[in-house]
Amino acid sequence: MFREGGDKAARSMIHKDEGIDDDVTHRIKVGWLKWRVVTGVLCDKKVPLKLKGKFYRMAIRPALLYGSECWAIKKDYVRRMEAVEIRMLRWTCGRTLRDLTPNSTIRKSLGVDAVRRVESIIVDGARKRGRPMRKWVDCLRSDLKELALTEDMASDRKVWRLKTRFELYLFILTMDWTGTVLAVAALILLFQVLPWKTRAKTKRLPPGPRGLPILGNLLMVGSKPHRDLRLLALKYGPIMHLRFGFMPVIVVSSPEAAELFLKTHDLVFASRPPHEASKCICYNQQNLAFSPYGSYWRNMRKMCTLELLSNHKITSFRSMRKQELDLLVRRIREAATSAVAVDLSSEVTSFSTDVSCRMIIGKKYNRDDFGEKGFTATLREAMQIGSCFNLADYIPQIRVLDLQRLTKRMKAIAKDFDDFCEKIIEEHVQSEDENRVKDFVDVMLGFVGSEETHEYRVERDTIKAIILDMLAASMDSSAATIDWTMTELIRHPRVTKKLRNELESVVGTKRMVEESDLEKLEYLDMVIKESFRLHPAAPLLAPHAAREDCMVNGFHIPKDARIMINAWAIGRDQRVWTDADEFYPERFVGSDIDLGGHNFELIPFGSGRRGCPGMQLALTVVRLVVAQLVHCFDWELPDNMLPTELDMTEDFGLVCPRACHLLVIPTWRLKTF
Repeated sequence: MFREGGDKAARSMIHKDEGIDDDVTHRIKVGWLKWRVVTGVLCDKKVPLKLKGKFYRMAIRPALLYGSECWAIKKDYVRRMEAVEIRMLRWTCGRTLRDLTPNSTIRKSLGVDAVRRVESIIVDGARKRGRPMRKWVDCLRSDLKELALTEDMASDRKVWRLKTRFELYLFILTMDWTGTVLAVAALILLFQVLPWKTRAKTKRLPPGPRGLPILGNLLMVGSKPHRDLRLLALKYGPIMHLRFGFMPVIVVSSPEAAELFLKTHDLVFASRPPHEASKCICYNQQNLAFSPYGSYWRNMRKMCTLELLSNHKITSFRSMRKQELDLLVRRIREAATSAVAVDLSSEVTSFSTDVSCRMIIGKKYNRDDFGEKGFTATLREAMQIGSCFNLADYIPQIRVLDLQRLTKRMKAIAKDFDDFCEKIIEEHVQSEDENRVKDFVDVMLGFVGSEETHEYRVERDTIKAIILDMLAASMDSSAATIDWTMTELIRHPRVTKKLRNELESVVGTKRMVEESDLEKLEYLDMVIKESFRLHPAAPLLAPHAAREDCMVNGFHIPKDARIMINAWAIGRDQRVWTDADEFYPERFVGSDIDLGGHNFELIPFGSGRRGCPGMQLALTVVRLVVAQLVHCFDWELPDNMLPTELDMTEDFGLVCPRACHLLVIPTWRLKTF
């Protein structure tokens, strides 16, 4: 900054500290430190030059020039900065001084302008005839006048920052047509929200952090929302108020708070909020998981509970589960014979997919049903889109803009699934085999057009939505839980040995585990509970919606607020669990805590009206597979890896599996088979 005009705050730093040389040297060192961090990108020949330039302007230059607006600039400072920067840029382009390439050419190829004094900026735009050329100071003065900023405001930094940030925010919103639409939408929504804000002042909302205009607290949530929300809850409490876009969000992070929302006021919070992914993919939210509370949901829930997921129906598929489990054991035993590592994550996912498909649609899926992408990958993409923070869910007025480009992807997935489900339904309608075991599609087709004799109103779109719901709920959730349980058992040999001793005492070593053995395996139940506590399949339960205004624990919960239950945080609550981050199944000895949603310290399947109806099926599959894998095989990690070196990173979504697949070397241990 040159010494003309009156930014008091900037000049005050210059007057207090004359050590500008040291500051320049420090900024150059910081710039090189940043350079070394990202040199793998900037020096990669495969990265386009324009992209390198953008990366440089975003990552390196801010570190290099931080605070330079408060320097009393000398020509020597400009020269030193230019020398450092051009050296970085030439290395980025793979050029040295011997190449004789002009510096201007290097800058042009990267799109990086030269470092220079601010008063040397050329002001664009034509000037009227006879008028003097506009200088930078003239632009500065006109901008200050337009922003209604005065010299006195510079002495109060709080007022100065608030004023400049607000005006800059409005400028960004109106700089192009998209911003103009957003600005208009913001003004319209402002008038809609103001009355609610006025009412909210007289009512006590739960505590929570302040948010940004329009976006609210969305930027506080990263790629691992369950972890970010837990950290915020430690500061603001177990019932926390956030604002995502224009939607109030209540985050619940303790067993006591969860009981208030899921039991005491269960009926008030029994609905689901609008969900763009479910609207597009699941036929306007006709699936069981995201359909709003009402007669349709009650009838579908009753049909699924009594006709599809009853104990009798689950038992009828016992022989099928045994067939698929035998195939899984056979594949792993072949790998054990060759002493090679197996991808246990993929094997378990394949097993879970085959079991789910045979129960729901009557056959294993065809890997070519979805082209090159494949069935499992398409389903996971749909679940990933459904779990991401879609701005259209929280700022509905900008839905038509599709700023995140999610609508196009959702429509493509919806078409693929519609074709797939239509094909499945037609195969069942035209099937003449009356001796085969009826799957879920057969049961639902039996209710089509029978409104007069049954209370269920079932249409083809209803069947398609339920098919997708069942597949998504049963495939990845069970596989993820099995994967995490086996990971914890490998990391804790003591627990594995104790579980294996129980299996040998109940089953012996001459046969495999049967489903009838599961009720006798008490320690296995403790292991599964501990796995669900640390690694719930869905760390954030599907969001609830407030059907009306409600008072909970002295806090006002507004109508249509979204309720997010952080099951992951509840399972690691230090007040409830001793050594909450440790895998210790013995904590359940003598405890009456179960997984049915009656004990709110452990709610991986939710609770109340919106609890998971497929809990019994999921527990049967998880217990059986884990018991079989522990009973039949010894497990070692490849490359002499220690159990403590296992990567425990999770991949967040509607279901939270391991980020890295579990690779292990199996050894067959049964005496005869």
